[in-house]
Amino acid sequence: MAALKRAAFSLRDAERKAALYESSLIPKAEQSLRVMQQAFANGKTGFLDLIDAERTLLSFRLELERVVAERPRRLAEVEMLVGEDLPPDSSDLETQPARKTQPAQRTQPAPETPS
Repeated sequence: MAALKRAAFSLRDAERKAALYESSLIPKAEQSLRVMQQAFANGKTGFLDLIDAERTLLSFRLELERVVAERPRRLAEVEMLVGEDLPPDSSDLETQPARKTQPAQRTQPAPETPS
């Protein structure tokens, strides 16, 4: 049960981080870069400040991609511990009722017979 709680926490944490990067950090970094570009064009800031703003934005975008890539792994871990596939929107794992049914058995397609 502890492993499931840790896996569910990790899944929720990945989703929370993705939302933070998408809704706040990346837009602010984009705005900062625009300001730095304008200040550089007007001779009010140096090239290193411009590059630093670009580096910050790229760093946030890279971290967002890492977090987004981590979500399927975390979801698979939770599904493995639960023993069944979760619904597509499984971000609120603690409020979803536990299902009592066994996971569907995956069957192989019947081999084709030559005509």
